[in-house]
Amino acid sequence: MNLNELTVPVRIYWDLPEDTSYSLFCKKISEEIIKTKILFLSLRDSSPQSSPCLPLILDALKNQPVSLSLTIPGQAVTPEVSGMIAGSGVRLVLCSSSALHEVRSSLKIVEQFRRTGLSVGIFFDITESNFREIPDVVRFCLDNGITDLVFPIQRIRKGEDFFCI
Repeated sequence: MNLNELTVPVRIYWDLPEDTSYSLFCKKISEEIIKTKILFLSLRDSSPQSSPCLPLILDALKNQPVSLSLTIPGQAVTPEVSGMIAGSGVRLVLCSSSALHEVRSSLKIVEQFRRTGLSVGIFFDITESNFREIPDVVRFCLDNGITDLVFPIQRIRKGEDFFCI
């Protein structure tokens, strides 16, 4: 094993800001990702309108040897956002949800991305109020041919309680 290979992170998780004032900062981070030769980048855009940083990041990383996944809420997927994602080099799109009804309503988006040839799945935040829905979410994904189902590590945010099963 070459220990020098461990000096560069293999995977980075990046929660995108909703604020437009971070655009220059996002562009600089994208340049650093390219320079350090990150292998996998998981972007999470939780903004209902799509982060203003998303097009900058996707443009900067287009045609770069970085495997990209993007988690985005269904309501943020407009025709413009779909077009931007489809031609960007994103390999996996995950529709974020935190309730079974949101998973069900994301099926149209899943099918839309499938038609473009992208891999697509579900990103389900587990909370104290929804953890009992996990079996139904898994069953829905199996019944609809959704093979990518992600239960992310909980992010701790100010004012929110920590939950574990």
